[in-house]
Amino acid sequence: YIYRKQGMNWLLVIGAGVMSHLVLDQMWRIPGTFLWPLYGFGFGRLDDLSSWWWGMWYGLLTKPGVYIPEILGAVTLAWLGLRLIARRSIRSFLVSGRI
Repeated sequence: YIYRKQGMNWLLVIGAGVMSHLVLDQMWRIPGTFLWPLYGFGFGRLDDLSSWWWGMWYGLLTKPGVYIPEILGAVTLAWLGLRLIARRSIRSFLVSGRI
C-alpha cells in the first residue's frame, strides 16, 4: 500500500530482506520463535552458554548450510563497505540510506 501510494520502493527491499532471512534461517522449524508471541512471550532458558557457543562455532566450521550463507553475507558487506569508501559516501549513506 505504502509503495503504491508514496512510491517508497525501499520498503519492498526491506520486506524482501526480511522474508529471505526467514526462509534462509528455516524459521518454520522453530514455531515458538517464528510465531512469537502466539506461543507465549518467553523463549526458554539457556542454562549453559558455553555449549551454545561451541555449537555455533561447530556449525560455522563444519556445515556448509551454515557457513556458506555467512560467507556470502560477509562478502556482500565487504563489497558495500568498499563501495562506500571508494565513493566517499559513508556519511551520505548513514544519513540518507542511499548508496
